[in-house]
Order: sequence, then C-alpha cells, then structure tokens
Amino acid sequence: MAQYRRSILIAVKIGMTKTFLDTNVLLRATITQFPFHNEIKTFVDTYLDGETELWISRQVIREYVSQATRPQLFMQPMTASQIDLQYRKMRLLLTLRMRQKP
Repeated sequence: MAQYRRSILIAVKIGMTKTFLDTNVLLRATITQFPFHNEIKTFVDTYLDGETELWISRQVIREYVSQATRPQLFMQPMTASQIDLQYRKMRLLLTLRMRQKP
C-alpha cells in the first residue's frame, strides 16, 4: 500500500486543481478485485468530490485495457463489454489529456 500511496502523492503534487492518474491507480480505483481497491478508491473519491480535475491519457487507457483483459491471479480477464462500460464511466468523471500538435 505504501508504494501506491507514494505514487498517488507524487501525482497530486503536480497541482491541486489538475491531477494526472497513473494506470495502476486507475485500475485499483475502478476494479474491485484489484489489491487495495477500497483504500485507493476512497483516496481518489476525495479528489472527485473536491475541486480537483482528474486527468488520464490515451496511454493510460491502453495500459488499463491491457491489464484488465489479461488473466490475473486475483481476477478473470474483463470482456470487451465490461471494458466499454468502465471506459464510459471514466469519461464521465475524468478528463482525457490529448497530445497537443506542435
């Protein structure tokens, strides 16, 4: 748990109004079978309830799908429809950071 809390705190230090979520944090906050789900979800929810805008990138989405659809010791792979549902929920709560063109 300490290593995840440390990575979250590092992300939060980027700014109090906009915070980038790492793939591991997003996985643990949204999938109940992942280790430390309750702790991480509670932590992330405090930012969703506040003034902080939570951001993810397309790379985080790719990593999320990769991790969620492969067999884990603690869960079965998610199906395409389950991933789609999770993605739709995330889009309601999170901002997708797009790479700006030069």
